[in-house]
Amino acid sequence: MASPIIKSKKQYIRFWFEFYKLALIDPELKDNIKKSSGFYKPWGDVSELKFDEWWKTAKPLFGETRVKESTKIIRNKHVLNVSIPLNLTITSSLKAVKELIEGKQQELIEDGHDQAKKSKVVGGGKYELTQGIEIRGSSVNEKLVTYQKFIHSGKPPINMAFVMKVHRELTNRPRSKWTLHFLGDVENTADHMSLVSYMRRMVKQGSDICKNVSKGEFPGKLRRF
Repeated sequence: MASPIIKSKKQYIRFWFEFYKLALIDPELKDNIKKSSGFYKPWGDVSELKFDEWWKTAKPLFGETRVKESTKIIRNKHVLNVSIPLNLTITSSLKAVKELIEGKQQELIEDGHDQAKKSKVVGGGKYELTQGIEIRGSSVNEKLVTYQKFIHSGKPPINMAFVMKVHRELTNRPRSKWTLHFLGDVENTADHMSLVSYMRRMVKQGSDICKNVSKGEFPGKLRRF
């Protein structure tokens, strides 16, 4: 069974939360965690918390990540309120909105704020996902699960034994029995070298995301996730 389809913002924040918990226990990221401690202070001590429990109080910390119709004025320097006549052509409206956005972003930069396109503060919340990055939920979920297995196993050698360990732990769970997309037929695959190589890439990509999170950003500007 393939990894579940994940598209909601709440689930993306769950990924962020889980990667942060991994970063907290990784000695190699100790310096980054120390530097970003002020940034993450409003999150509180998450080390022993489940996401759903933490989310009850943390939800207001996160703003909007999508364009949507609003019925009220949002008074925040990182939000642009516009009025669009519906009798204009879509092309004309998009061009006008683009010019407004670019002008407001330039104002933020000139006023000394963080670069508007890279700001973590969007839509009235204190924390935001990296802007301009396409997040593929299923892919990030697989990277998270893989990296969790790697960290909680003590960073073992990434070999066929580790590949099989990950596969069996995933498929033997009481619920949500799915495995990584490249391990669907692992029991009958003779090309172990390719499987190990793919697993190493998954761990490396999980490590890259975790490192970004330790610096205060998720998923970060590396590549499409």
